[in-house]
Amino acid sequence: MPGSHTRRRIDLSAWPRRHHFDILGRGNYPYIGLTVRLDVTNLVRACRETGENFFIAMLHSSVRAVNSIEKLRYRVVDGEVFLYATTHPSFTVFHPADALFYFANVDFTDAFTAF
Repeated sequence: MPGSHTRRRIDLSAWPRRHHFDILGRGNYPYIGLTVRLDVTNLVRACRETGENFFIAMLHSSVRAVNSIEKLRYRVVDGEVFLYATTHPSFTVFHPADALFYFANVDFTDAFTAF
C-alpha cells in the first residue's frame, strides 16, 4: 500500500486479543466480513450540491471512519501483528474501453480536497 506506514508492533504476550488472533490465524481465510445498512442520503445530497463524485466521497468517508477505530487498523505482516497509524484504501476500477479492471491504491488524508 502506498503512503506512510507508521506502525507499532503488538506484544502478543500482553495483547487482550491474543486468543482471537490464535484462533482466526489458523484458518484458511482468517477474515471477518460485515454488511450493514447505511443511510447515505445526506452524502448524496451534498455531492449533488457540490458536484463532488459520490464514489470518492463515500470512499473518503469510509476510510476516515475505519481510521477512527483502532481495532480496524491492525494488520498481520509475516505472522506478527502491527497497529498502523493510518490505513490506505485499495480498490478495483473497471475500465470500459478494454473491459478490464485495475487495482488502485490511494494515500489517505483527512483533507477531502487533497484526497
